[in-house]
Amino acid sequence: MGMFDSLYITCQCEEQIEFQSKADKCLLNSYSLHDVPKSIAGDLDGQIERCPKCGRSYQIVVHMMVQAILYSGPDKDD
Repeated sequence: MGMFDSLYITCQCEEQIEFQSKADKCLLNSYSLHDVPKSIAGDLDGQIERCPKCGRSYQIVVHMMVQAILYSGPDKDD
């Protein structure tokens, strides 16, 4: 049995659904959608799991946001 990290989400029926990832160090850590590392989220992008209680299926969809913000430090040429 290999080691992996898990992302848990809560189904509409309140059951926990587990998504397993072998990205990163695989230390048997557990995450939620709010604290999952980017590398694990990227590894799970597109993965589908079914709720063991009610049978609803959920897919992980990862969106990336890129922003440019005004830099107020010294100019690069200085």
